[in-house]
Amino acid sequence: MKTQTSHPSCSPWPPRSSHSSCEATSIPTSPAADGTIPASNESPTAGPVWELGGDFHWVATEPSGAGRDILPADAVLFGNGRQALYAVLMEGRRRFGWRVCHLPAYICQSVVQAARAADMECRYYRALPAADESPDWPPFQSRHEVLLSANVLGFSGLDLVPPDWPNENRIEDHTHDPWSRAACESRAGYCLVSLRKTLPTPDGGAAWSPLGLPCPSPEALIPGHAAAGQEKLAAMLLKRHYLSGMAVEKEEFRAWQIQSEAAMSIQPTSRPLPVTASMLPHLPWRRWRVERARNAEYLTDRLLGSLTAPALEPDRREVLPPPTPRRFPEQCPFAVVLLCRNRRERDRLREALIQRRVYPPIFWPLPEEAARRHPEAADFAARMLALPCDFRYTPEDLEEAAEVIREFFQTEAG
Repeated sequence: MKTQTSHPSCSPWPPRSSHSSCEATSIPTSPAADGTIPASNESPTAGPVWELGGDFHWVATEPSGAGRDILPADAVLFGNGRQALYAVLMEGRRRFGWRVCHLPAYICQSVVQAARAADMECRYYRALPAADESPDWPPFQSRHEVLLSANVLGFSGLDLVPPDWPNENRIEDHTHDPWSRAACESRAGYCLVSLRKTLPTPDGGAAWSPLGLPCPSPEALIPGHAAAGQEKLAAMLLKRHYLSGMAVEKEEFRAWQIQSEAAMSIQPTSRPLPVTASMLPHLPWRRWRVERARNAEYLTDRLLGSLTAPALEPDRREVLPPPTPRRFPEQCPFAVVLLCRNRRERDRLREALIQRRVYPPIFWPLPEEAARRHPEAADFAARMLALPCDFRYTPEDLEEAAEVIREFFQTEAG
C-alpha cells in the first residue's frame, strides 16, 4: 500500500537522486496581534473536561490534501511501527544475511521485541537523548550486521550517521520527528516510523528505502490487527466524548487503550486500518509540527525558570531539549523532558502532576541487558518525565503543568 504522490514543489521529501534539504518552515514569532498562540480546536480547554497528556483522542479530519506529502511516495504502510521494523529486518536477513542488530541502549522495548522476533542477536551501544557527545557507535565488522539508530525524542538532529557503516547496513527510526532534516535527507538503507506517536491515528507504521532497496509490503489487513486497531479507534472516540463532557467514564476509554496496545502484534505483518490510510493525506502535519515546536520552546523556557531559582539548588535536575540553539525546522522535539534528581523525586512529581490531571509518560523500561551494560541509560530512564507539547495544547494548558512543577520544587526547597 503506497501513500499518495505529492507535487514535487510542495514535498519535503527529495527525489531519491537528490540531496535537497527539508522544507524550511520557521516557527511563526507573532501568530496573533497580541503575540499569543490562538487556541487550537483540539485543546482540552475547548471542552468541559481538562487534562494534559495521554493518547490522542479522535480528531475530525476534513478532506484537504494537507497531508498529501506526509510520507515519501514509495513508503509502505504497516499496521504499526514494530511490524515495519520486523519486515525490514526479515528482508535484510533474506537479502543481505543480517544476523546481528545493534540497537541504542536507550530505546523502546517494542523495538527490541521486533528485532528478536526477526531472530536477530541484539547488541546495545551507548546513545542518550541530547547527550553532549555523539553515540558510541560500534565498529562495522561484517555485512551480516545491521545498525539501527533512532532520533529519540526528536533531539538527535543529524547525528544519526555512524562514520564507517555502509548505508545499506543501516536503519533509521524517525518515529519521534518523521519530518526532520535527518529524515528528509537520509541515505540509510531503510527508514521507518510509527505514525500513531505523532499523529492522531488508531494505528499505522511506515517504512521506505532512501537507497531504493526493496521494501516488503503486507498483503492484507490481518483480522487480529484489525480488532486491535478498532479497539484503539473506539478508545479515541470515547476519549473525545469524555473531553467534550459526555457521559463517559475515564476508565472506559483507558481500558480500551490498554487492551488495544497489548493486542498490537509484530507478526504477521498487516496493513493498517482503512480509516488510517484514508486520513493520512488530509492531516495538516506541517501546522501540527510548527505548533509542537512552538509549545516545546514555550514550556522549556517556563520550566527553566522554575529550576534555576537559587533556592532550588538543581543538582542533576535538567530540562531537555536545551533552550539554545533553536533548531527548527531541522528538528522538532517530541516532548519536553524534565530530569529529576532521582527516581523517588521523579515518581513523587509524577504523582503531583497526575493529581492535577497532567499525565506525563515515562520513556522507557529498558531491556535488562541494556540497563546492565549501560547504567547511564538506566539512570536517564529512572529520572525522566516527558511532558507532551503537541498540537492539542495551548500555552495556557502548558502553563498549568509548569505551575504544578514550580509548586512542587518550591515545596521541595522547604
